[in-house]
Amino acid sequence: AEATQRLEQAQAREPEREALSKQIADMERVRPLVDELAQAAAAATELKAQHEQAEAAANKAEARLTELTEELTTLRQQIEQAQEKKTDRRVLERAVQDAETALKEQAELAKLETAHAQAAAADKQAAAKETRARESWQRAEAELERLRGAWEQGSAARLAHELEPGAPCPVCGSTEHPAPATGAEEIPDDQAVAAARAAEQAARKALDQAGATARQAGQAREAAKAKLEAAAARRGEEAAAVETIEAQLNHARKALAAYDEEAAALAKRVKRRAALDQQTTDPKTAAESSRKTADELSRNHAAAAAKHAEKQGQVPEEWRDGAGLNAALASAQSR
Repeated sequence: AEATQRLEQAQAREPEREALSKQIADMERVRPLVDELAQAAAAATELKAQHEQAEAAANKAEARLTELTEELTTLRQQIEQAQEKKTDRRVLERAVQDAETALKEQAELAKLETAHAQAAAADKQAAAKETRARESWQRAEAELERLRGAWEQGSAARLAHELEPGAPCPVCGSTEHPAPATGAEEIPDDQAVAAARAAEQAARKALDQAGATARQAGQAREAAKAKLEAAAARRGEEAAAVETIEAQLNHARKALAAYDEEAAALAKRVKRRAALDQQTTDPKTAAESSRKTADELSRNHAAAAAKHAEKQGQVPEEWRDGAGLNAALASAQSR
């Protein structure tokens, strides 16, 4: 009876043993798939990391390329704008030269005005001196004529005083002397007449010298006037004041300095543009290469992820973890 009972119990447990056997067989069959699933997961993870690195490198390369391209575009625009508004430097140089020339001419005109004023003053002084010299000579001449007349009149009186009745006159030879000359109160002597003659001659010499000086001064005044008028004619009636010319010169010099500064900046931009034209080649290649690598890794990662998903579909969820599968297998085998 006991044997029968054990037989019956064994028969009753047969389906359970068959189920366990089948489960163990399934586990053994799935074990390689679990290993492949783990490998697929690791490969997908590694490819994802590589893709992220490649994507970051591609983004960085593209960002650098964009930065260089934008800088290059900006430089080209700045160069074009600078060239469009570029003024011929010779025009600015001419403006500076014209202002400097005008300033020099204005300074020369001022000097000529001063010279003319000085010449006019000298001419006036020389004319006044000539007038005084003429007056002095006229007085000396009048004094000489007075003394001569007095001397001559005195000489006749002396002869008349020496006449005797019936004796011939030493001047006319007449023996009759009806109206003998009478003398002046003061009769100048020869020394007084000689002194007056010397004074008249000195005054005349001084007058001649003053006249020559006056003529020279007049000529100098006329020459200064002619130079002043010629310079004024060259400057023109609409000539600007010194302050205006100085302001124009200052403005022209600043414009020329600004031109040179802009020209130097333009030269730097042109040089930088040439460098960027060369520099953008490598970043462009790097960006394209990095992007190509990133796209390839993206496709590889997608394929690995798809393979991993496919493997997951072939393994029950509770066995997808290798440790879980081993535990379940150990438990089944121990029953």
